[in-house]
Amino acid sequence: MIIGKKRQEVIFNIKRCVKEKKFNAKVEPDDPVLSKKYCLKLVEKFWANHNSPFSKAINILARRILNVGTPLLTLNTKIDNPKSLGKISSAIITCNHYNQFDCLPLKRLAMKYHKRLYFVIEDTNLKLPNWIGFLMRNIDSIPVTASFRYLGRELPKYLNKIFSKKNHWVVVYPEQEL
Repeated sequence: MIIGKKRQEVIFNIKRCVKEKKFNAKVEPDDPVLSKKYCLKLVEKFWANHNSPFSKAINILARRILNVGTPLLTLNTKIDNPKSLGKISSAIITCNHYNQFDCLPLKRLAMKYHKRLYFVIEDTNLKLPNWIGFLMRNIDSIPVTASFRYLGRELPKYLNKIFSKKNHWVVVYPEQEL
């Protein structure tokens, strides 16, 4: 993780990959490495459990944790608040992704305008350990995986369901894995 004990290793891996012109390579030392078949099953299981009462209750808990933590962790972050954003019901937002907390200013902005914020995540994030893995599996996540059937048929159905409701924003990090 860029934040944490392995920060120096991540920085070293970034430098090495840049020298080797491997700009889309994974640099996190503990990122899960999974087969495409396993990733597809992982994502299918995620969606199969998505509407269970237990999953919905955990989602509410995870969103509350994020809603409490966001203002605290962005206390010293200056965020412009264009009033026109309040008028936008649905949105797809892209941003650069440098660390685990860079989504928090977007979350704070969404909270200000009473928007529900969804995060498009890489399929392997569903296997991350500890608190970050808990959030990845239980906040409003939309996993993607390298399956043409999923990307062409299933993912649009989930996005359409999200955007059919008012005040839902989706964040996409334009990484190679996504």
